[in-house]
Amino acid sequence: MEAPVSLGTPVIRFVRRHGLGVVIVLVWLAMMGRLTHLHDPGSSIPSLSTGAAEPGQAFDEWMGIYYQGKKVGYCHRSFGPEGEGWRSQEQMYVEMVAQGFPLEVSMRTEGLTGPDLGLQSFDFTLQSGLVDTRIQGQMEGNTLKLELVTAGTKSSQSMELRTRPTLPGSLSLFIRKQPLQAGKKFSLPVLDPATLSLKEMLVEVKGEDFVDLEGEAVPCYRLSASYAGVSVDFWVNSSGETIRENTPLGWELVRENREKALTAGWDSKVRIDVVSATSVAVQGAPIPDPRDARFLSVLFPPDTTEGLELSGERQELQPGQFPLLYVRRENLNGLKPISIPVDQVEMRTYLGSDLFIQADHPEMIEQARRIAGDEKDSLAVAGLLTRWVHDNLEKRVVPSLPSALEVLHRRAGDCNEHTVLYVALARALGLPARTNVGLVFVEGRFYYHAWPEVYVGQWVALDPVFDQLPADATHIRIIRGGLERQVEIVRLIGKLKTLNVIAVQ
Repeated sequence: MEAPVSLGTPVIRFVRRHGLGVVIVLVWLAMMGRLTHLHDPGSSIPSLSTGAAEPGQAFDEWMGIYYQGKKVGYCHRSFGPEGEGWRSQEQMYVEMVAQGFPLEVSMRTEGLTGPDLGLQSFDFTLQSGLVDTRIQGQMEGNTLKLELVTAGTKSSQSMELRTRPTLPGSLSLFIRKQPLQAGKKFSLPVLDPATLSLKEMLVEVKGEDFVDLEGEAVPCYRLSASYAGVSVDFWVNSSGETIRENTPLGWELVRENREKALTAGWDSKVRIDVVSATSVAVQGAPIPDPRDARFLSVLFPPDTTEGLELSGERQELQPGQFPLLYVRRENLNGLKPISIPVDQVEMRTYLGSDLFIQADHPEMIEQARRIAGDEKDSLAVAGLLTRWVHDNLEKRVVPSLPSALEVLHRRAGDCNEHTVLYVALARALGLPARTNVGLVFVEGRFYYHAWPEVYVGQWVALDPVFDQLPADATHIRIIRGGLERQVEIVRLIGKLKTLNVIAVQ
């Protein structure tokens, strides 16, 4: 297994100061243990039982969480009957390091489902010691009523669902109720509380296997799931109990008893930095002045570009055995910016509010108007917002699900917080804005990063972390959109080790 990347002190200081790479932590928090595959969420939940839940079907399991062979946390799952349905609980605790900062992160999901596992309600919390986030959901017919509470702020949203989903933790019970045999496939629609995305969970039984558990060869069934192009394996015994899971980003869950999961195997000296460990090495042409780069061309390794949003606007991908990507910083000379507020029908998607981007909140509107004043030139407003967000947010690691209103109150965060606040402020003024997630070059390596785009007559990438409008050409977009899209960059982790830089200008 590849050793963690070692960063020198100047690089650590630079990365800390600019709040880079924490998008990786956010992606991991959003998908940890979620063995899901993006699919058309149109099927119904397969029937698990013909009647109410039975008391004998309850279970409770503990697992140790390991990263690169080192224990860094634990997972506790329980499932039991309540009324005619089921109550599930899942808690994960992890110790990690991001940009040199030690972090303790706890996630807890409690859900109530019907006898067929159809979602009735859930309560999700994320605690990091810096920001606590709580999302509650309640099904009313085909409508999911949501409420986000973070740092004393609240926001609400309703989601119309075509089918009633279940929760990710229901997979354990579902497997227990299935006759397992090689080649068997099954699926069920799942709502992930962390990303609020509806996906289809697809699982296939690969065959019989043995798993080494504390020196004992345990007979198991090996099952496989896929997530955004990444294959994930997990093993269950004949009773359907999970023995081992291999999750994306190099994390592994191993069945343990409660005492061992909570107390055994911990090494206080283990401090693997997930940001540096997932950064991408560079070979080829040097990049001496990345913040001034106007043009960049890079070769991607084979089989790494499928399903990514590498082409469009300032980026052009030439497919082939070795895909070649061109990135050009936008030339704004001669651009005739449009005026705000923008009322084009095709821009409405990029002007709205949601649970995390509270563009229509009175505080957001008031702050945006104070920044922009009487300015109506869209490009000038984009520049005012860029400078204000850069100057008024402390650059620090915040492992949370970023809420624009919470960021406005706390005035601190990494690239995720800079981006979500910028997008909300822009939309509050009628300036179309959206989120990019990808890579940016810093001190010899590419780091995973997030930054906004605004529409000023054309789409223009910018970066309030670096106070850039437009953003330099070392910003390589991989995915556009919120958390439900950002988790798809997991398909690159493990595959993308090195980028070959062909030319820089």
